[in-house]
Amino acid sequence: MELVPGVYETLVSTAIERKLSDFPPGQYLVKKVDIDSAESCKMLSDYLAEAVCAILKNYFREQNPVQSISAQVEVVNRVLKFIESEWQDENVVTEEYQLSEESKLKFLRGIFSKMGYTDAQVEERAKNHPISGYRVSSLFTGGNGISIDDEIKRDIQTADRIDFVVSFIKFEGLRLIYQDLKEYLSRPGARLRILTTRYMGATDPKAIRRLYELKEFGDVEIRASFNNNQERLHAKAYIFSRNNGFDTAYIGSSNLSRSALTKGLEWNMRITSVENGHIINKTKATFDSYWNSDDFEPIDCEDKLKAFESAIRNHSHRGSSDSGDETQYLVRFERKTHQIKVLEKLQFERNQAGSFRNLIIAATGTGKTAISAFDFKDYNKEVMRRHGRKARLLFIAHREKILKQARSTFRSVMVDANFGEIWTGRTSPGDNGNIDQLFITIQTLKNNCDLFENFGREYYDYIVIDEVHHSQAGSYRIAFDKFAPKIFLGLTATPERMGR
Repeated sequence: MELVPGVYETLVSTAIERKLSDFPPGQYLVKKVDIDSAESCKMLSDYLAEAVCAILKNYFREQNPVQSISAQVEVVNRVLKFIESEWQDENVVTEEYQLSEESKLKFLRGIFSKMGYTDAQVEERAKNHPISGYRVSSLFTGGNGISIDDEIKRDIQTADRIDFVVSFIKFEGLRLIYQDLKEYLSRPGARLRILTTRYMGATDPKAIRRLYELKEFGDVEIRASFNNNQERLHAKAYIFSRNNGFDTAYIGSSNLSRSALTKGLEWNMRITSVENGHIINKTKATFDSYWNSDDFEPIDCEDKLKAFESAIRNHSHRGSSDSGDETQYLVRFERKTHQIKVLEKLQFERNQAGSFRNLIIAATGTGKTAISAFDFKDYNKEVMRRHGRKARLLFIAHREKILKQARSTFRSVMVDANFGEIWTGRTSPGDNGNIDQLFITIQTLKNNCDLFENFGREYYDYIVIDEVHHSQAGSYRIAFDKFAPKIFLGLTATPERMGR
């Protein structure tokens, strides 16, 4: 172990003590503190395990795998016998810890009841293990590697008790695991507890009703916070308890929605009791404290269910129509082959032909908006490099729904959940809103013409007009008359309807 100036939390071996002499007292403070008696057992056993692991790994490196494992098992058993002989006066017995000679090349994978199952079904159950295993903790970052929804399904199928705590629940997210929960509840002793809220009106009422309907299959309890003005629950955890002590839990940023559990840019740690038992225990204890809190009311009858559904709907209608943005997720967008070709043609038109008024003609569903977002992202990098600021974007469409979909696409491409403001007849950026990246309806643009004139014709660097075949309409002419951006980009799927 190399020693450099910095913070440490390690026991002092002979080698470390020798290296500490290289730090003169006149130049360095070498700080040592007493070992906490409450942690000494864990610290010393961890240190011994690390030392033995290093020795076993190095000593048997040249042998083939079977010989290596067999020899390592023998060494461990000899170490245990040595401990027993050293402590024989204290009646220390290590026989129960001796590794089995019969199964020294194996480890226990599971014990499965055959009652009510065919041999083939039992064998299939025995194969069902989370890819992450039950010993080592793992980080899920979304989009790459192991899918968190698939891994949660495997945890459901091997759990004895399940607890979920999430800010909101989406119907499409619940559908991912609904059948697994249904099958899980059919097992003896299975229990499912769910904590959620009506935060931002984001929970789907039909998702709560579907969960409530699971009661007919087993032990299901749901508790919810009706008053988010007092209790804003942002915790997201999926806890799986097992009678054998091999507990696991996902703790991170994913609510129960399809985006969050599949391709959303979400980070979640899967914690195991073997490696992080103290975190599992704290997670379970905190869940129980919420569960027993007066802030969460049981959804235990039809009247309570209807009251919660009503509370969700009422809360979702408050504020601006844009209030649900906190429930959106970034999905990793990758440039598809046909989109790359269009982007290359755009660059050719600008660099070789000097044309900065460009038109993208593509069929519906081919990702015209995504192409414009990728194009803007590339242009934004150029503006950042040349001028040290972000490029200013104006995206114009004739419907609010189109603007919201477009902004969602731009946010995913820009990997920025706060990118862009929406301005329509019902929604505005507000007094402190940032209009440098603005998604606006053409009617709103027309109604606020004077404001934009104050900014100047060249304020926006990049302007996108969606469904540009409408541009011959008088209302759309304002975009061409009032602005002189560096790039004008039109999107359409119906070029034949454009004027000459």
